[in-house]
Formats: sequence, C-alpha cells, structure tokens
Amino acid sequence: MCLQSKTLPEGKKEKRSLFYPPKVYPKHNQKQSKDNIRRQAPPALISALDNAGLHPCDLRSPPYFRLKMDDTMKKFQGKLIEIETEAEELLLARHQLVENDRLRNGNREALTALRKRARTTKTSVPSPFELLMKEVDQSKPLVKEICATCGNHDSNDKTWMMFPGTDIFARVPFHAAHTILEKDQTKLDFDVKKLQSYVKEKSLFISEQGVLADKIGPGVLKSLVTLQDKPR
Repeated sequence: MCLQSKTLPEGKKEKRSLFYPPKVYPKHNQKQSKDNIRRQAPPALISALDNAGLHPCDLRSPPYFRLKMDDTMKKFQGKLIEIETEAEELLLARHQLVENDRLRNGNREALTALRKRARTTKTSVPSPFELLMKEVDQSKPLVKEICATCGNHDSNDKTWMMFPGTDIFARVPFHAAHTILEKDQTKLDFDVKKLQSYVKEKSLFISEQGVLADKIGPGVLKSLVTLQDKPR
C-alpha cells in the first residue's frame, strides 16, 4: 500500500489529538472498495438495490446528497413493501391450500366409506330367487339407469351426514349424500389446482427479485415451478 503524508514547514510540528490520528491518507482503489461493500452486504439487500438501480454505497451519501438519499430510500422502501406484500399473499395462499387439501381428504374418505357400504349391503347382491321372481312379475326394462356410486343399493336409504362448515347432523337419502360430497370434491379439486398455480406464480416472482438467491437459485426454482408430469 502506498502512503502519502502531508509535509509541514521546518520548525512546525503537527498537532496530535486522542481523537484525530496523523493525517496519513492511503491511496486505495475506489472500485475495489465498492466491490468489497457489495460483497459484504446481504443478498436480499443487494437484489432490492439492484432492482431500484442503486448501489450499497448510495446509502452512505454525505449530507449535501440528502435529497438524493431520500429518493433512494423511498425507492428501496417501495421495493421492500412490494416484496413483503407478495410474500404475505404467498403465505395466505399456502395456508388456504393446506386447508382445502384437508377438506378434500375428508370428502375422499367419506365417499370411500359410502362406496364400501353400497357394495357390502344385502340389497346390492340380490339372491337368484329374487331375480327370478322379478322377471316373472314384471317385464324387464330395456334400459335401466344405475348410479355408479349407489349401484344396486337403495338410493333412499337414510344416511347421517354433517354439512360442511356447520355442526348440524341430518339424515338424508344415500343418493343425495354422495351427490353432495361428489360436487364438493369437484369444487375442491378445482380450487386446489388454482391455488397451486397461484403459489407457483408468486414463488417465481419472489425468486426473480433475488430474495431467495442465498437459499435457492432463480434458475433452479424456475425449473421446479415449471416442471410438468405429463408424458410427451
């Protein structure tokens, strides 16, 4: 390191103080100093400043650059507010996704129990004698519409059911019970897929801002978000 000291006339001594060391100024590279400051700053701060078109050294502006510094801080604050808003919406969507998935699993278990009940009940497996008597008593219809869930089970069989979002139990016909559950399941499946797309979109946006650069690279996250499990 090259040092440059101030020369004084003969017979004069430089005043020294406990607070002010001798005026010896090192000649350093200004670009290298900025690079060191940038290297020591957190990745989230660097990404936010880059998006605002700023440098970490701009935060150390002297007093006569106070107006410029205020504009810099406003841009930086606006960028942080935008990222925090996107992150808050992402967390809310993830919580709603977990809740919808819990309801969907409950509906799936209820539908499975109803299908098992329809297959194992006595009315779903008629005896040969009953079939013979039905053919003798009345003519067999050419086309008979059979519910895929009810099968040969009595569709008017009363079934206990608790309606979603309430604590009310009611006895409804078997066919009505599984129809309500199937409609709810279809709606929940659609909502879950919609929320998954929303979460992917928000995650990709936050990653592009460089906030997650210290955890996972933007390219890796983009490849994971756009990954599709479809045969080509």
